[in-house]
Amino acid sequence: MKKVIIFIICLGVLFLLFKNDFFEKRDELINFSQSGNIVKNNPGMEEGVWFLIYDEPGSPAKNVKLIFDKYSVCENSKNSCSDLNVGDRYNVDGILNEKGVIVRLLKLN
Repeated sequence: MKKVIIFIICLGVLFLLFKNDFFEKRDELINFSQSGNIVKNNPGMEEGVWFLIYDEPGSPAKNVKLIFDKYSVCENSKNSCSDLNVGDRYNVDGILNEKGVIVRLLKLN
């Protein structure tokens, strides 16, 4: 019985320590949702960084820097944000800011 009580107290402490960090990022609103192809090391773009190339009606092709953090989720063959392939087509949902898009969901088409 004593072990169960200690376990429950430990779970409560862990929840209190991490709850703000967990809920804080999920409260941010998604303001970017586009489909396109991802590229890396394209001429004229920041080296070593992933970009999404996408179209909007009436506009030439656009690109946006993809910013990955610990809250980014990637749904591909390995469910890994570090296992991406140049040219693959993805749907990207995230938070657009002046630096690029903070990826919340990158889903392989």
